[in-house]
Amino acid sequence: MHPTRRREIVSGGSCFGRVMISVRSTGKRLSQQPASQQPAKKTAKQTVQLDMAHHLSSVRASNTKPEWILRGGLHRLGFRYRLHRKDLPGKPDLVFPKYRSVVFVHGCFWHRHIKCKDASMPSINQEFWINKFIATIRRDSRVLRELHDLEWKTMIVWECQLEKDTIATINKVANWLSQEKSAPNISFGTGSARVNRRELIRASAEKVRSRTRGYSTGVLAASSGSFL
Repeated sequence: MHPTRRREIVSGGSCFGRVMISVRSTGKRLSQQPASQQPAKKTAKQTVQLDMAHHLSSVRASNTKPEWILRGGLHRLGFRYRLHRKDLPGKPDLVFPKYRSVVFVHGCFWHRHIKCKDASMPSINQEFWINKFIATIRRDSRVLRELHDLEWKTMIVWECQLEKDTIATINKVANWLSQEKSAPNISFGTGSARVNRRELIRASAEKVRSRTRGYSTGVLAASSGSFL
């Protein structure tokens, strides 16, 4: 039998003064919390929910990497634009007042890109997500109608297109804008407009990192139409 030890603990801060408490110990180390009070292990479902919440909390509504890629490419081609004009329906990502044209850079997951693997359906709480996606699709359709009624031309660029076919997608937007007589008729791969895709993506990633640091320190300046 293990010898018992007498231990005295002095508790202070009581209005009754100090109280001496005797504790008998068997020498065995006891758990700091009873088993009933210890946090329960997370189930697989809870783990998926936490992972989804963490992923969604990191998704930005604007100034995303695909946006920076498109901005950088068009800027190097000579196009100038405004960002997220609040006086236009839907606050388009890129606004070209000179050509009365706007471009939306849509995330495939949130805006439900048809036949895109990135537009998957979450396995948890599907009824909530279905209603949310339907509301987003309806809002996108309403925004496009309102812009057309105001005689603005619209174009949607999908995130996966910018990731897989970066240069071709930027050229597609540039050619669409070049239909206007005053637009520069130029595209990547011709003349002095040669650019390395890796360089463009690296520069865009750095823009996202610097913008994120700006938000965290509260010193983010107002957005402008300049990429460099």
